Formats: sequence, structure tokens, C-alpha cells
Amino acid sequence: MNKKDFIKLYRKKLNNLTIAEAKEDVEAILEIIEAGLKKDGKVQFFNKGVFTVGNIKSKTISNPKTRELMQTTEMKKVKFNASFKLKDKIQDKK
Repeated sequence: MNKKDFIKLYRKKLNNLTIAEAKEDVEAILEIIEAGLKKDGKVQFFNKGVFTVGNIKSKTISNPKTRELMQTTEMKKVKFNASFKLKDKIQDKK
């Protein structure tokens, strides 16, 4: 599902919204999640899962064509760990 489909589904769930209002709401939610990740490094949704920020260490790699050694830069990565309840819902367990 992409962002456009998500907005349409959100609008359908809340019958009285226009597409513009639904888009604005979704953008606000995403901005709040971004702000929470920047501030605390973690955003938790009870019975749904947790967004966390992790670090990817720099490492030495080689260019496959020239065999030149290069150093990657250290980066931050966002990951989502789903809760057991969400995983069970996806698997159609009760």
C-alpha cells in the first residue's frame, strides 16, 4: 500500500472527510512520528508495534570492479518491530 492508497482508506474509514483533509491528517501523523523519532529515538503504539532508530556502523567495502577499498559513512536507520498481537492478526490467528 502506498501513501495515496493509505489516504483513501483513511478517508473511507472516516466518512465525512475530504481528500484534502485526509491528506492533511496523514501528513500530520507522519510528522509527529518523525518528531518523536528525532526527540526520543522511539515511538511506541500499544498492541501495534514500535518504531525505533538504530545506527548502522561505518564499514570498509571494496568496489567489485576496481577492488578499491572504500569506507561507508555511519547512518541512522528507522525500523518497525510489530507486536505479537499485530503479527497474530496478520496471520489470522485469534
